[in-house]
Amino acid sequence: MILVFSTARRLHLFKKTLDSLIQFNPDLIDIIDEIYILDDRSSWDERDKMEKLLQEGFYTDRVTTITFNSNEEFAWVDKMNFLSKLSDKDNYILFIEDDWESIKPMNLQLHINFLDKNKNIDLITFNGNYKVQNTSNKDKWDYVTSYNDIYYSNPFPNGFRNIIAEDNGIFGWVGVKINNFSLNPSLYRSNIFQVKFPYNTNFEVEFANAGKLKQLFVRNGMFLHRGNEETLHDRIKYKNVQI
Repeated sequence: MILVFSTARRLHLFKKTLDSLIQFNPDLIDIIDEIYILDDRSSWDERDKMEKLLQEGFYTDRVTTITFNSNEEFAWVDKMNFLSKLSDKDNYILFIEDDWESIKPMNLQLHINFLDKNKNIDLITFNGNYKVQNTSNKDKWDYVTSYNDIYYSNPFPNGFRNIIAEDNGIFGWVGVKINNFSLNPSLYRSNIFQVKFPYNTNFEVEFANAGKLKQLFVRNGMFLHRGNEETLHDRIKYKNVQI
């Protein structure tokens, strides 16, 4: 079981993400075997601090920092393609970017056990409270369907409501159509990364289409996205976010 943190010059967010992850998921200490930090242009001092935080939080020295320092266009895709180096292992990857705050336990072992028994499922995504779907009066973003009492299925080629912000119980969402993949907090089979990400603005969509994967969402989200410092109301005003 491999934990991968993707980060980029945001030590303050990394700390909050890590603190909340351990607070709600102390069982990860016994589940995680290796930890990788995929870091984009943080200072060496910040990289040292992130390593120490993970070593202390997980009581392990098996923390490896992989550095990416290029300013070239789409160079950050290299971070994602590093995952191909882990794809020859028969294991799972828990992937978290540095701006996702844990808000409840994942119960990760439950989902690992599920993937062990259901070889047709490639990834489980943990963010987003998908119960905001309007299942009684569907519009074009309300096609998430029940898989069982724990998971929803990705409805591609139909769309779903993806929560991107929350403020005092008000959720902001955008409509999403993507072919059974996400870089939001997810548990992946490592072998899906034998397919490489392309170097363009549609890298995630093209990877998803090439991978021919099967994705499930947890019904009740376990993370909130905290990377954007604007309030939800500002996001609605300036970015056409819906509530």
